[in-house]
Amino acid sequence: MQYNLLNEFDDRIATDEKPINTDNIKDITNNYIENIYNLMEKSPNLPHLILKNDFAGCLEETYEHVYDKLITEVFEKLSLEILTESHKYKLCKCATYLFTKNTTDVIISPEKDVPDSLINMDLEVDSSGIVIAGFGDLDVFPSIRSYIVIGQFASHINYVPEEYMDFNIDFDNRSEILTFAQNDIAERFVKGIDAKSTIEIRRGFEYAFDPNFGRRFPKDSPQYRLNKLLLALPQNLREEIKENLSILLEDIFDRYGYKLKGEILEIVELLPKQELALLAENLVGVTALARRVSSSEETVGWPVDVALISKGEGFIWFKKKNHCETE
Repeated sequence: MQYNLLNEFDDRIATDEKPINTDNIKDITNNYIENIYNLMEKSPNLPHLILKNDFAGCLEETYEHVYDKLITEVFEKLSLEILTESHKYKLCKCATYLFTKNTTDVIISPEKDVPDSLINMDLEVDSSGIVIAGFGDLDVFPSIRSYIVIGQFASHINYVPEEYMDFNIDFDNRSEILTFAQNDIAERFVKGIDAKSTIEIRRGFEYAFDPNFGRRFPKDSPQYRLNKLLLALPQNLREEIKENLSILLEDIFDRYGYKLKGEILEIVELLPKQELALLAENLVGVTALARRVSSSEETVGWPVDVALISKGEGFIWFKKKNHCETE
């Protein structure tokens, strides 16, 4: 949060002719905290905590001293000179919401009336996941369910069902490829583009409509000229172009991804079990290779464990690495 606030201050300094003063800092801080608080307050409660008696209140009472300490450390002089009691209250509530509300879908987009520093900000806490796949006793076809596990907090395991990833194989839906965790490379293979890239592309197009966009580029650059042309248009026409452009981009991503994935699924539907296992292994393998030859951490690597689940044979290992012997 401190980093994003500094970005907002930098933007104001870069775009305003007058020097930034204490009132400006108060306005930026107030708007920033207010927007974060409103977004998180509207998020749904974690489903398994709905029936708990004042779980949020117990957290705030138990960890109030921790919240106060963190506010002082993070905001430094701001905590004494700028932050009001209302600010501190809302910051404490936001900290509690991270453990009591489903913030996994809170992605701040350029369409919302918030500072640039909040756009596409990730409000998720560190989490892991559990994927359950297979057959029930009476099932003819397999199904899959997944959950985001935030961790254990105050004697409660916090989790969120990933309902959009749930899938049932049936006569109409004969095959599917689902990717989890570090799924960007696998998504590019299946759909031609991953979700984070589509967000960045969409954000890049929409940011061209921002009054501050052109100021970041030389006056003879195409970005500057485009921004000036857009800003010269009437407001209602700009909004119509922006809305239609967003719809067009969404349609392009959907049609391209649907076509490519559809072609792959037609083949997957006919693959024998051994080939399906090889496909799964190679999807993980190509991610491991991408991590190895990039500047990011090598968080995916070989060897890869691969298992097959079938109605007749149940769970069997296709590949499983040997346990290391202790020396």
